[in-house]
Order: sequence, then structure tokens, then C-alpha cells
Amino acid sequence: MKDRKTAGYTRRNMLKKSFGLGGMLLGTPFINLGQFQLFASTTEKYSRKAIDLVTESLVMDMLSPLSLDLTGTAKGIYNEKIGSSGDGFTDQEIQDYRDSGINVFHIAVGTGGRNQTENKISSMTYVSLHNSLISNHPDVFMRIDSVKDLDKVQKNGKVGILIGLQNSAHFISVDDVELFYNLGQRVSQLTYNNRNLIGNG
Repeated sequence: MKDRKTAGYTRRNMLKKSFGLGGMLLGTPFINLGQFQLFASTTEKYSRKAIDLVTESLVMDMLSPLSLDLTGTAKGIYNEKIGSSGDGFTDQEIQDYRDSGINVFHIAVGTGGRNQTENKISSMTYVSLHNSLISNHPDVFMRIDSVKDLDKVQKNGKVGILIGLQNSAHFISVDDVELFYNLGQRVSQLTYNNRNLIGNG
């Protein structure tokens, strides 16, 4: 009489279990376990949960001149691309912005200048370049002026541009705060590397 503990280990049962295990091992390469390779340039895989989290969330790059070039773009080339009409962007570059997964670019930079007047002028130029880009490509870009715009940009599929600067040296007077607000600036770092009327960098 077989012991109860070994009664289930007949040759037939062992073969069945072996075939079942072998089938699982053979099938494993075809099961992605919810992992997906998204980009041709890398074999990195992402879970469905991570992908859904990013696609359903509002994604903002809070320190990014409008460039997907991770090596950085010289200021002259950057301004040339933005230009007065933004015609320096190719159709592929515009599509790259749409496909980037970034909903809003906060275009903050430090504009600089030998004094506050020069800083104000260079800041106005920088902001104006982006306003021109947005107005010449309303089907692609949208300026973020309010919290409601953050909801809109996620729904309409446009690329949001949040105008900001990495310094507040361009605010020579209180009136300048209103001036730049009317130009679309919504974020201003109080100080950067240098001293200004607000504080030390």
C-alpha cells in the first residue's frame, strides 16, 4: 500500500507535470509580462502602469528652453530657429515635440546683460520671440497663461509654452512686473547667479 504522501507521485503524474513545466519554459519568451519597448534607440522596457501614468498625467518640463537637443543649442542657433516666425523648425522637429510626451515646456533661461536695462531688453526679446513662435504656429503651440490652460493643453494635444525667466533682474520697477505679465510671463525665479534689487543669487 502506498504512503499517502507519495500517492500523488505516479509516473503518469510526474510526466504530466514535466510536460506542463516544459511548455511554460518554451512559452516564456512570448510573454511580455506587461513590458513594452517604446523607442527604437534603446532596448529599455516600460510597464503598462508606467506608460499609462505618463500618458494620463500632465507632464511639465520646468527648466527647458524649447529644445529637444539634450546636448544643448547655442543661443544664436536657438534664436535663429525660433526667429520672428518660427520657420526654423522642420515638420519633423514639430512632430518630435508632439511625440515627446511633454505637455508643457517652461522656457526659463537667464537672459543676462551688463546692467538692468540690458537685462530688461534681452528679456523682452526672449519673451517676444516665443510669443511670435506661438502666434505663427497656433495649431502646434499654446501659451500657458492660467491654470485652465493646463487643462486645455492636455486635451487639445498642443505643445504648451510656459513663459518664465531664471532671474528677476529685468524688474527695474513694480510696473515692470505688470509689463512682463501682460507679455505672458507667469514664472520668475527671484534671483539666479547675480545680485538684483530683490536679493543675492
